[in-house]
Order: sequence, then C-alpha cells, then structure tokens
Amino acid sequence: MKKSIGKYFLNSIILLSFSLLFLSTAISMFNTYRQYLVTTKSVAETYIEEQEAIIKYNVKQMVSDIEYRCLNESIDQKSLRKKILEWLIQVRFPNQGKNPGFFFIRSMDGISIMSVSTPNLVGVDISNKKGPDGIITHDLFIKTLKDGNGEGFANYSWFNPDTGKVEKKRSYIKTISGWNSYLGAGFWLNDIQSVIDDKKDAIFHLLVKQFFIMIILMIIFAFTVFIVSLFFRKKMIRHFSHFINFFQESSNSAALIDVEKLEYSEFKEIAIYANKMSLKQTKADTEIKQALAQKELLLKELYHRTKNNMQVIISLLSLKASTIDDEALELVLQDVQNKIYSMAMVHEKLYQSKDLSNLELDDYILDLCNYLKESIADNEQHFTFSFDMEKIIILIDYALPIGLILNELISNIIKHAFSGSEPGEIKISLKRHNETISLDVKDNGKGLPAGFNYKDSNTLGLQTIFSLVESQLNGTVEFEDNNGVTCKIKFKDNSYSPRV
Repeated sequence: MKKSIGKYFLNSIILLSFSLLFLSTAISMFNTYRQYLVTTKSVAETYIEEQEAIIKYNVKQMVSDIEYRCLNESIDQKSLRKKILEWLIQVRFPNQGKNPGFFFIRSMDGISIMSVSTPNLVGVDISNKKGPDGIITHDLFIKTLKDGNGEGFANYSWFNPDTGKVEKKRSYIKTISGWNSYLGAGFWLNDIQSVIDDKKDAIFHLLVKQFFIMIILMIIFAFTVFIVSLFFRKKMIRHFSHFINFFQESSNSAALIDVEKLEYSEFKEIAIYANKMSLKQTKADTEIKQALAQKELLLKELYHRTKNNMQVIISLLSLKASTIDDEALELVLQDVQNKIYSMAMVHEKLYQSKDLSNLELDDYILDLCNYLKESIADNEQHFTFSFDMEKIIILIDYALPIGLILNELISNIIKHAFSGSEPGEIKISLKRHNETISLDVKDNGKGLPAGFNYKDSNTLGLQTIFSLVESQLNGTVEFEDNNGVTCKIKFKDNSYSPRV
C-alpha cells in the first residue's frame, strides 16, 4: 500500500490535539479539587494571618494619628482628647470578617475610656473585672504590653454586639504616648468557620463549572479539529506541489539524495528535483570561482599599476631635485619621495601577496626601514636598526598611515638625533595584546631640546604624526625623553573591515 505523509499528518494532529486538551483540562480540575480538599486548619491560619495584619496596621496608624494631633494641634489637651474620642468612636475599618472593625481605649489604671461593644462600661474601673472566660482582661492587656514592649496580641472572650453573644476574640493593643492609656482593636474568631464554608462553596461551584465547560469544549474541539484537519490536509498536499515547482525552478543544492531510501511518496518526488538542483549548483559554483579569480587578478593589476605610477612620480621628483641648487628644497622633495615610496611599498606587497586586503606589518616595517636608511642617511652617519617585532597581519587601511608615520619618525631621528660620526641605534618594537597593537620607536640620540614640549609644538612633522595616529588609526601617541626619545603609539585594529 502506498504511504502518504498527508494521512499520517492528519491522524497525528487529531491524536495530539485530543491528548493536549484532555491533559490540560485534567490538570486544571485536579488543582481545583486540591483546593476543595484544603484543610480547615490552613484556611483558618490564612484568615488569622490576614486579620492580624489588618488589625495591627489600623491600630498602629490610629495611635500614630492621635500622637501627631496631640503634638501639633494648639487647643488644650483636655478638649483635644474629648474631640478625638468623639471622632474615634465612630471610626470603622474594613477587614476579612463579616463586619467592619472598631477601636477601644482603656487607661493603664483599668478605666474603660471608649468601648463600642460595651458602652455601659465607659468610665467604669474594670481593672478587676473578669471576662466571660474568667480572665481579667485588664491584667492580660497590661502583661501583653510589658512583654511586647508597649504592643502585642492577646486572646480572650468578650461580648460581640453584632451577634449578641459572648465569643472568642483576638485583639492587638498599643500604648498611646502622653495619655497613660492603650488603644486596641480585634476580630472575632467565630467568623473563621463562615469564611471556610464560603471558600469551599465557591471552589465546589468552580469545579462543577469547569467539568461542564470541559465537556462542551471537547465536543466543540473535536468537531473543529476534524474540519480543520481535513482542510489542512488538502492544503498541505497542494503546498507540496508548490514546493516541487519551487525546487524545479531554483535548484541550488550541491548534494545528491538517495531516492530509494526515502519512505513517503511526497518526499521521493521532492528528492528527484533536489538532485537536479545539485547539478545546477555545481555549475553555479564553478562560475562563481571563475568570477572571483578574475576579480583577484584585476585587483592585483590595480595594485601593480598604482605602485608603478607612484614609482614614476618618485622618478620625476628625483629628476627635478637633481636640477635644483637649493638644498632646503632638495630636502623637501626627498621627504615627499620617501612618503610616496612608503605608500607604494604597501601596494607592492599586496600585489605579491595572496591576500589582497592584508599584509605582514613586521615585514613591511623592516623593508621600509632599510629603504629609509639608504635614502636619507649620509656617509658620515653610523647607526643601526634593532627590531623586536611580532608577526602581525594588518589591513591596508592601517598599513598606509603607519608607513607615513614611520617615515616621519625615522627621518627626524636620522636628521636630528645623531651628531657627527657617533654610532647610533634605532629600536623598533611591535607587539599585540588582544586587539591593541603597540608600536614603539626609540633612539639613543641626544634627545629633545631643553624646554621642548611636543604637545605644543607646531612643527609639520609632529602635526602629521598626531593627525595620522588620531584620525586614521583612532589611536594614541606619546613621547618620552630618557637617554634618547621614545615614541609610543597604540591603536586597535578593529576600526576597519576587509573589502576583499
């Protein structure tokens, strides 16, 4: 029987969709059922924690407000106290219980100053009055304040005005500075059971609702998946024909596919056309290689002609210099020839190299120094070069300004650093540390003139060096005068990108 990936896809998507729907719904219902089975203890603990936080916050806030008013309002304290109590007895605050919370105030001597639940006790000394549970609440509160450094929670039984019954209560109390009193508020523990029942009822109804929603969704989903799967099966087959046409028209693969190893008919048909692509790809690769070879040839020819043109310019300048009697002008023409040669040497090395974008900087510096020594030095000067250079490959964008900088530095050293026939030495160091390249040029000559500041110098040579380092290399340059002059150049070779 002929296998089809279309049928396989249809069956797989239906099975996977039903599995995911059932799994997600089952997980949701299980989590809801776990909530339904939550223990009374955990709900009670949560309720108590929430109520404690609310009561504690409101008591602290109210005590703070009272103390603030006592300090900042200008009326006499007795009138102010009466005014605060009249306002405070009407204050209610929301909490997790059935009814809003309220406050009470007692003196440290046991006099009830304000009470919403037992207004008949206001002004009465209840320091020895026992509550319904036999506990003297005043003693309990005083002990709580002492143990808690002026504040804390206490459990006791008291009359609930909302139910008309004696119920267990948990209150938070805190002393009021300057009043010799404490303020408190609490919540009724009997409210916990009603909260638990409400939450369980809500979770049970949610569980029933989720069950019926799951049944309805599965029916709708089953019908939808069936219709959508049929639609996508036809569309997938139609798209395969588009892929086949695409591969037939734009074959670019360089590999061959073994058609006999493929199982599904659609992929076998695709493989036939993919193999045709590989033949076209091979042809295209050959044409690209030929184009690249031609491009390299043209670039080499360009470098060669550029170097030759610069050599012609050097020759013309040399001929002109031979006809001039002005020694200063001859030196200027010689300096220009050297600068042009330093650039021509770059193009010559690129022409000789297999890499048309990069050259070996150390090799270039060595050849340039030898040329400058022969070109500039006279027969009476005796100096040598010493090199400490790492092999560094660098782009032409860096090589050209480095050549001009070295030309300027070495020319100045040969002309000004060494006097008479005394032997001299020029040390050149080239190092790389990560992306930073360091180029140091040092001589053992007579050094800079007294009081000379290279940063403030307006000589063309120094201006040229600073300009090339900062604008072309995006680097830094420093000079040191210690047993000769040392020029230290640092730059990073990440400012330019290869063009070839």
